[in-house]
Amino acid sequence: MGLKMTASGRRELFEALRPVYRAASWIDKGLLLDGFVAGTGYNRKHAIALLNGESKAPIKRTRKPKYGTTVVETLIVLWKAANRICSQRLVPFIPTLIESLERFGHLNLDFETKCLLCSLSAATMDRLLKSERKKYGKRKSTTRPGHLLKRQIAVRTYSDWNEARPGFLEIDLVAHGGETASGQFLNTLTITDIASTWTECFGLISKSEVAVVEALTTAQGQLPF
Repeated sequence: MGLKMTASGRRELFEALRPVYRAASWIDKGLLLDGFVAGTGYNRKHAIALLNGESKAPIKRTRKPKYGTTVVETLIVLWKAANRICSQRLVPFIPTLIESLERFGHLNLDFETKCLLCSLSAATMDRLLKSERKKYGKRKSTTRPGHLLKRQIAVRTYSDWNEARPGFLEIDLVAHGGETASGQFLNTLTITDIASTWTECFGLISKSEVAVVEALTTAQGQLPF
């Protein structure tokens, strides 16, 4: 199976071959035409017309962007309003954020723009926010990646949870160190039940194993289920 030439490749071949074809002898023209047809996949008569200048040259077509400036600028506003959370978590909150920001006069969007924003996937959102994210650099993190657990625990966003009974918990340890991860500062261990949204919070002066286990043990006695 032969390789398919790209549109830009066909145009480059056409521009390089056209002056050579016009100056070639009748026999050489046949050989050049054979190679041009094989490389581009054009119909032979169409290829002859192109090389003789009897037909328009292949035009490089550019697709009109689906998401214009208004969508990108509004997405940046929504992203900042959500404290620059990751796209996977931002996607399900877009309709709520739009409604809230419009209610308080921060946004005034037309119907088409709202539909485009609400239809964005996490991957598209990452692409549209790429240049804006670079301005802020990487966030400071006090969590070491656990590759072993990462393979065993599925990543879920807020919209993915469908557990109907209490007992399925989302647990997060948040560091309150501001712009630096050095020194000692407060950490909050947040435990939220998905079905009931019952939440317990514990302030920890350190992220040691002893402190975390002690807080989880205390939480077991406080949860109503």
